Amino acid sequence: MHNKKLYQLEGVALILLGLAAVLWPTISSLAAEIMIGWLLVVGGFMEIIHYFRLPEKNKLIFSFFIGFLYIFFGAIILVFTREGLITLTFVLALLFLLQGVSQFIMASKWKTSPTIRVWFYISGILAICLALLIWLRWPSDSSWILGLFMGINLIFFGFTTLLTAREIDGKK
Repeated sequence: MHNKKLYQLEGVALILLGLAAVLWPTISSLAAEIMIGWLLVVGGFMEIIHYFRLPEKNKLIFSFFIGFLYIFFGAIILVFTREGLITLTFVLALLFLLQGVSQFIMASKWKTSPTIRVWFYISGILAICLALLIWLRWPSDSSWILGLFMGINLIFFGFTTLLTAREIDGKK
């Protein structure tokens, strides 16, 4: 039951953080960098925490890898704020691409629920599409696309996490 509550908490937090990013996509470059950097770091720690709480049959290294990626890229954003929103937008596109690929791998290895597998695929496709859309419009749309796409990605990842929580009933 504890894992289920953790998944629910993470899913709601990701959705709320995503909604915040969608509502304020044109905040200043520095504020965007700091906010998104911390969103990634916190989300990464949450993903790693729940990697260690997963039952062995669903413990996939890619779940840990996604958490590590969020922390790593979040730290880059927080440390290199002078490089600006253009660099942040490019880094976010790379993160989305790697997340999408990882979610495809997770979906192919998920053992317990076809519904969750489908949502991992959907979330992975969305992440890859967002990465491609960013690269197609980079750097011209860097001032607003960052917050909007990060928000959309967090909302879908949060929704997928909430669906995962529905499948967990405390079984080890």
